[in-house]
Amino acid sequence: MENRSKGEPKRCFDVYGFVMNGFFKNEEASIGLEFHRKMIERGSKPDIVYCNKVLKRICCGYSCIEVANKLLLLLLDVGPRPNVVTFTTLINGYCKEQRLEEAFKLYVLMIGRGIEPDLIVYSILIDGLFKVGKFEEGHQLLSTALGKGVKLDVVIFSSIIDACVRDGDVERGVLVFKKMLKEGICPTLVTYGILVNGMCQIGRLLEAFGVL
Repeated sequence: MENRSKGEPKRCFDVYGFVMNGFFKNEEASIGLEFHRKMIERGSKPDIVYCNKVLKRICCGYSCIEVANKLLLLLLDVGPRPNVVTFTTLINGYCKEQRLEEAFKLYVLMIGRGIEPDLIVYSILIDGLFKVGKFEEGHQLLSTALGKGVKLDVVIFSSIIDACVRDGDVERGVLVFKKMLKEGICPTLVTYGILVNGMCQIGRLLEAFGVL
């Protein structure tokens, strides 16, 4: 709250999370959202960290992505201001349900609000695209992330290479592997295993040994 004693914040915000989770758990989303709005109107603004915890519980615990989206819209309307974790939580929720159109709407929205996507956001979206077979879009987003200076890690590169191999496009997997090396990212045994396995499957044994 705005005017509070030193010992009050933790108790107050623990109550906020407890009450909000209670509403959503009991499928009383409209009451929970109104409770949040009334808190803001009365000058009691919870930290976005606590709001993010509630959002995560809604997405992961109660599997109510639509309700989580309503809470996000409320945060954008009355506060507190969402951060990258807020958007990441919902984007991840939509991608898990393979609802990539909604996930990318949030991606565009967060950029429009001046919140830059980070490694985790790009990893989730790229992985989501490859899982539904949208390889071209996945590679385009990979290039976008690298172009913005986002340092993708070996996990996401290995995931992309694996998707290429499973799709039968080993050549593209090799190109991604070379791009990873160019970015200064060291392959792991898993990365090598994926690529070598793909090459062996199409009879390119000598090249497979060359990768090692």
